[in-house]
Order: sequence, then structure tokens, then C-alpha cells
Amino acid sequence: MDDYLQHQKSAIILMKTGGLLSMIASFFIMRDVFIRSIKNERIKLTHKIVFEMSLANFWGTFFTPFLSTWMVPKDSGAYQAAGNTASCTAQGFFDSFFCGTSVFMNAVLALTYCIIVKRGKKDEAKSTRNLWIVLGLPPIICFLLAIKPFFDRAYNYNNFLACDIAEYPLGCLSENSDYECTRGSNARELKIARFACVWLANFIIVVSVAVLIQHVVSTERRMNANSTESSNDLSIKTTW
Repeated sequence: MDDYLQHQKSAIILMKTGGLLSMIASFFIMRDVFIRSIKNERIKLTHKIVFEMSLANFWGTFFTPFLSTWMVPKDSGAYQAAGNTASCTAQGFFDSFFCGTSVFMNAVLALTYCIIVKRGKKDEAKSTRNLWIVLGLPPIICFLLAIKPFFDRAYNYNNFLACDIAEYPLGCLSENSDYECTRGSNARELKIARFACVWLANFIIVVSVAVLIQHVVSTERRMNANSTESSNDLSIKTTW
């Protein structure tokens, strides 16, 4: 038990430190875009996406990696636990909403870059309606997904670093468990649903990057072929 608490302590300290660095980086990104906006400079669509992604990452990092066990119920026995059931539920909700938004905005950014480069589109939204769809749809989806566990009271301490989607008592969903779940009886299905959403977002990112790489390689080959052809024509003219 002492070894586990020591490992947990080390993990929490590292997570808080890394979370703080991530928050600082996100702050400077948002600051740069905000200053440009104040100066009435043109803000590209990709910059707006990065701003929203950084905003979500900032708060997601604040509520989970940085606060971590500070929001966990005191009676959990976790290192530096200082919260209660309400704070644990709040942490789980904010983690699902902000971190989910950050992941989805990453996918939106990758897809946007792919469309801009592949099809030669301008780095801007064609209309305000399109802009609201690009920037507003991912947070709305994540908000609805984050609300679902409330009905099952599925935001509970995950027995390591923070409150997350989990059953309570932990392990009560196991076939060999002697305990009956008082909270989060559908936690397993909710975890699967969230994993599927994260997998979908990462799939979009990977495919978008693959398409970009393929486009860049094919463009470079075409340019090299044209350059070689031009050099041959010049050599023939010089010979004559």
C-alpha cells in the first residue's frame, strides 16, 4: 500500500507539473490570437480553430491534470484528496467536456488543413453560418456526451489520479464482485462510447495527415518531372 501511495504521489506531481506547462503553452497561443483580434488583423479559420482547441485544452488540463486529487472525495484515501462527491462529479464532467472538445477540435483542424491544401481553398469560412458549424458543433456534441453520465451518476473516483467515468464502488461491475453498484451502473457502456468517439477523432486526424502527405509527395514528384522535362528541352535547344 505504501508503494502504491508513493507511485501515486510521484504520478500526481508529474501530472500537475506537466499540466501547468500545458496551461502556460495554451495561454500564450490564445494570447497571440487575441492580440491579433484586438489589432483588427485578419484571423484565419485555422487560427480560430487553434484558439478554441487551446481554450478547451487549458480548462481540461486545469480541472484534471492540475487539480487532480484535490477534487477527489476525502474519504477515498487518495493522496491530497480534499473534495467531496459534488466536486468529483464536477471534475468528471469538465474533463469529459473540455478534453473531448480539445480532441474533436484537433480532428477539425486536421480536416480543415487537408481541405485547404488538397483543394486549394482559402483559409477562411465562406459564411458566418459555416463558421458557427465548424466552431460550435464539436463543443455541443461534447457537451451532450458529457451530460449523459450525470443520469447514471457515473462520475466517480477512478482510484488513481482523478474523477472520471467509473462505477462505485470500484469493481462492482465485475462478475465476481460481491458489491452492488450504487453509482455508475452503466459506466462500462459509457466508457466504450467515449472511447469510440476518441477513436473516431483520431481516425480523422490520421487519415487527414495521410492524405496531406500523399498530396505533398505527388505534388513534389510532379514538380520534379516538370523540372526534368524543362531541363531536357533546354538541352535540346542548346544543342541545336
